[in-house]
Amino acid sequence: MNSKNRINWLIVMVVAAIILTLTACGGSSSDLIYRVAGTATEAKVTYTDAGGNLQEETVTLPWETRVEINEDFEFELTAGNDQPSGKIECQVLLDNRKLGDGNGEAYVVCSGSVHPGNDNPGSFSSHSGESYLEDAQGLMDNGELAEALAKIQEILDLAPNYSEAYVYQGLIYEMMEEPDLAMEAYGKAIDLDPNSFDAYNNRGWVNKTLLGQYEQAIVEYNKAIELRPDYVNAYLNRAFCYANLGEYEKALADGNKAIELEPDNAYAYLDRAFTYESLGQYEKALADYNKAIELEPDNVDAYLYRGFTYESLAEHEQALADYNKVIELEPDNVDAYDYRASIYTSLGEYEQALADYSQATELNPDDARFWNNLCWHGSLLGRAAEFIDACEQSVALDPEHGGHRDSRGLAYALTGDYESAIEDFKFYVDWSKENDQYEQDGTKRESWIAELEAGRNPFDEATLQELLLE
Repeated sequence: MNSKNRINWLIVMVVAAIILTLTACGGSSSDLIYRVAGTATEAKVTYTDAGGNLQEETVTLPWETRVEINEDFEFELTAGNDQPSGKIECQVLLDNRKLGDGNGEAYVVCSGSVHPGNDNPGSFSSHSGESYLEDAQGLMDNGELAEALAKIQEILDLAPNYSEAYVYQGLIYEMMEEPDLAMEAYGKAIDLDPNSFDAYNNRGWVNKTLLGQYEQAIVEYNKAIELRPDYVNAYLNRAFCYANLGEYEKALADGNKAIELEPDNAYAYLDRAFTYESLGQYEKALADYNKAIELEPDNVDAYLYRGFTYESLAEHEQALADYNKVIELEPDNVDAYDYRASIYTSLGEYEQALADYSQATELNPDDARFWNNLCWHGSLLGRAAEFIDACEQSVALDPEHGGHRDSRGLAYALTGDYESAIEDFKFYVDWSKENDQYEQDGTKRESWIAELEAGRNPFDEATLQELLLE
């Protein structure tokens, strides 16, 4: 082989080696382009670099960077807004060919995989801050509160100024019955977004429901309504507070406003009915309950509270029909069994009453009220020995409640344990003085104590019947 041919052969070999090397490396390199834009001036960005590692930067928007790749590659780009609200967008391109884009409120993720040199450039998906909130809501609906809290924290780690995420965090803490943590979360939401009417409304709910601070709740609802004058829930919540403070005219005004804004809102009629009932205007209350049922024929609350109103009017058959309907719609509604038992007692159907009181304790064995009802009524019906365990259970669950000690005292007296009965009745007398019930009931218990101390049982048939019908 002459020298010229040898040189040509070497050139061929070198070219072949280069071709083989390029083939092994997946062909020529490509540019993966990340872009972020939005209404904010800055964003917190994380992206997958050429080595497959996540890089984190705080960048000025709009922002772009390029990553050189020459093989199949999985990528992720996240962007968190530096503002409490506002749109943010991400986009990913391969050699100026768009793979996809996504946008959201305060936070967005673009992720997928690419195949350089392939007719199929790759896969792409995006997730927004709203989708993460929806995921958290689904977990909340399933009672998975710790998981929901973790999901919210994921958002806040990337978008620490996302006001709405703090609102959701507050809701989760509400469900956990952690009022201090809920108020802290709502406070952060308001600091980030002073116009967050939901945060003010929810802060009012914590004050109203978890803390019983109606005056402070009204302050919060006032602000929510100032920010959003058509906020029906804020009017209904404020009406509840006014009613509990005895300011019934203000409560009615809020109830009327809610109905004006949403005339087909069944719960607006329910809330106004509560106010009418507090005013003793039972016919108006019934009219509103009827309207609520017309709007929502399966509304359990409407039947339950209409039944209670009928009971207040001594219309026992109508009340019984409503409680039956509640149990038909919601067989585990413990209040319906408790209220129906009271109706059965008024109708003289004592076995049915005891069966319902017993069912209530099975449905909610941790509530002392239901054990107390079973104890009291069982004792009055001459079966104190049979239900003494219910009496003990009610006191064990709530030992400082005078009413439960009073019921147990009755059972003790009827089973001949006068000493224990005297002790329980004395406890009740002291409790009644602290709870403004002494004049009504405390003096009667003092007369029972005197009789028991003299060795006499004060509970004849007439007294038991009188107590049964109270």
